[in-house]
Amino acid sequence: MILLASAFLSLTVVQTAEPIRITDGLAIRGVFRSGRLPVGFDSVQDLIVHGEWTMPAEGDTRPTPSGKEATWHKVHANKDGTFADLGSGYLAATVDVPEDKVMVLECAGPSVTYVNGVPRAGDPYSYGYLKLPVPLTKGANTLLFCVQRGQVKASLSEPRGPVQIETGDLTSPDILIGGSKQLLAGVVLLNNTVKDHRFKFLTRNSAGATQEGEADVPGLSIRKIPVKLQVPDGELGKEQKFDIEVTDGKTSDRATITLSVKPTNKPYKVTFLSKIDGSVQYYAVNPAQKPARNNALVLSLHGASVEAIGQASAYASKDWCTLVSPTNRRPYGFDWEDIGRLDALEVLDLAKHRYPHDPASIHLTGHSMGGHGTWSIGTLYPDLFASIAPSAGWISWWTYAEGYKPHDPTPVQSILLRSMAGGDTLARVTNTLEEKVFILHGDADDNVPVEEARTMKKALTDIHADFQYHEQPGAGHWWGLPNMGAACVDWPGIFDQIKASHLIRRDSIDFTTPCPSISSHDQWVTVLEQIQAMIPSNVKINVNAGTTKNVAALRIDRSLDSLTLDGQSLGRIDSGTQLILANGEWKRGALPDTDKSPGNSGPFKSVFQNRFVFVVATHGTPEENYWSLCKARYDAETLQYRGNGSVDIVTDREYRPSWARNVVVYGNLDNNSAYRALLSDCPVKFARNSVKVGDKVIAGLDLGGLLIYPHKVQSHWYMVGAITGTSVVGLRTTDRLGILGSGVSYPDWTIVSADILKKGDDGIRGCGFFGNDWQIDPGQTAWNNR
Repeated sequence: MILLASAFLSLTVVQTAEPIRITDGLAIRGVFRSGRLPVGFDSVQDLIVHGEWTMPAEGDTRPTPSGKEATWHKVHANKDGTFADLGSGYLAATVDVPEDKVMVLECAGPSVTYVNGVPRAGDPYSYGYLKLPVPLTKGANTLLFCVQRGQVKASLSEPRGPVQIETGDLTSPDILIGGSKQLLAGVVLLNNTVKDHRFKFLTRNSAGATQEGEADVPGLSIRKIPVKLQVPDGELGKEQKFDIEVTDGKTSDRATITLSVKPTNKPYKVTFLSKIDGSVQYYAVNPAQKPARNNALVLSLHGASVEAIGQASAYASKDWCTLVSPTNRRPYGFDWEDIGRLDALEVLDLAKHRYPHDPASIHLTGHSMGGHGTWSIGTLYPDLFASIAPSAGWISWWTYAEGYKPHDPTPVQSILLRSMAGGDTLARVTNTLEEKVFILHGDADDNVPVEEARTMKKALTDIHADFQYHEQPGAGHWWGLPNMGAACVDWPGIFDQIKASHLIRRDSIDFTTPCPSISSHDQWVTVLEQIQAMIPSNVKINVNAGTTKNVAALRIDRSLDSLTLDGQSLGRIDSGTQLILANGEWKRGALPDTDKSPGNSGPFKSVFQNRFVFVVATHGTPEENYWSLCKARYDAETLQYRGNGSVDIVTDREYRPSWARNVVVYGNLDNNSAYRALLSDCPVKFARNSVKVGDKVIAGLDLGGLLIYPHKVQSHWYMVGAITGTSVVGLRTTDRLGILGSGVSYPDWTIVSADILKKGDDGIRGCGFFGNDWQIDPGQTAWNNR
């Protein structure tokens, strides 16, 4: 890519001594509406979107959601450099430098940082390892921090050189005694230059053996790259060190990482290359002490702020079961939804192939956020688990947190709510009928109220004949008992249930799915299409008869002598038969490859899988092209921070439609040639100054949007997403849409105006789901008439 290089040709890397610490600034509170909202009021971001942001003066004001005025006021950092008690709002500061230069920004606390108006990833959980190369221009530069957790600590330092290795955010395996000699780690690289580089790297073990590789890192950005490590022969001791050297061909940087050596009968970490985005991830294992083919396999999901290795280590090792803990991509991650859910399923698949177990004895448990994940994943995939056991688990965003729940929803809001159906656990609670369930909660839990467990107990009482419930008197959120360790996860009743539970092939199925792209099948029934997208679909069927709700097509993977479906006699059914609803009657047939299907469907977030690639525009105005690159970089950085991700960013000139990958294009028909190549058949078309939806044309310079559509060149398993707009203002309107956060979702297509930052949902112009033929469906389209 050449976009950054053309914008900042004069920038250089210059080393000086002391970092610049941000200790004085101006702060403002209450100028945005927080929560898990698809769009929201933000009077400061409104200035940025319209290109009107400048450093405020003390006493300047901005509107609040209630219509009052908030005031910018002076603030000072405390002795350790932290701005505390900021509440929810913004912190603004200026930095003066004597010349154009690149510096490395470290900022703990903000959810996003704007450097001279350009968004960069934030560190809301204050991990402290996020370091970003940023371009500064001679004179005053503005830093604007969006704060939701009340504090910020920030500094700027000189880079060590053009390329920089950072080991504070290492994804690493453990070395197993007698295990594989070839391992994989994830190491962060900073490209402190304006030009993209393909860096070459070399790793060397203590015996001098080397491994080589290369990785692309965009200019003025970061990326966690996979590096190969060769374990030396001989005595390993308790740890092994590996040297890493990275070079751009002229200069280099070096670092040393240390891996622990573990026996195979103690908890350990395993790394792998994810098929979701090509990044290095890990999972933790608490191995069975007596490995055998009749062992149980248990998937255990951690809570917020907990590492997977900590989760696995909280259990006493058992002879008869292997316990595997995925990461949710990070300690907070995605709340086991979206990419977090995909991570859990990916790890489960890897564990099935690696660890001996009885295929009928696979189980799911988790604590706190992981308890929510247990409810969520367990109800989505009832044929995967013989039993589920949520501990201190919350049900959904609507019961536990600030879930999106508009009063008396408009048609637009109703479509948005439908797009979030994957998070509604209670809507599919009948799926637990195939699983044994154990609910565990402390009755004094001050984090996840015990009412969450009691609500699920009530929901199960009238329908489920085989669930257990235990409230521990006086127990809080994380608790143990004498001689039992972490009883809140390693509860004997849960493991007694695991021993007694096995998956069985059922003649009768009652399956509910929010959407086939999220979960489509239960044993021998697969929902292929819905009549109305993301309204829960149900199939209640046995070997003789069945009923359906909101099902347009399904597949039966079992031979049946005779089937009556929705009162219609269909005669003999062969295994693999597809049934399609046409004019109210079920007919045998095959769905066209061009139709929606479980692997070829929305909503928008479905694009974030299949090693998706970001494609930026080069055919627009300098402002449009620059926005495209900066937005793609911001999303890649955010995914790395939130999801330990690693995304390829290429220009539309470099992109090849022959790549078998999902694609996210940044721009519109006029400025991104990949958009033209891949989305020319899409009935929603964003161009400069207007959007066309079917035959409807909406003119406007401030329109932005999201859409998802099948890949035009690749098979129907690959998808294209667009982050798009009609001008720079419209494009910027998409900057902070919650596409990479949990608890928020978007339908197949959404059109917003810059008014979302003043009017919230009333600034959404329209949204909808495509029909099963990927055309505009008027019955699933909503326009804002306010």
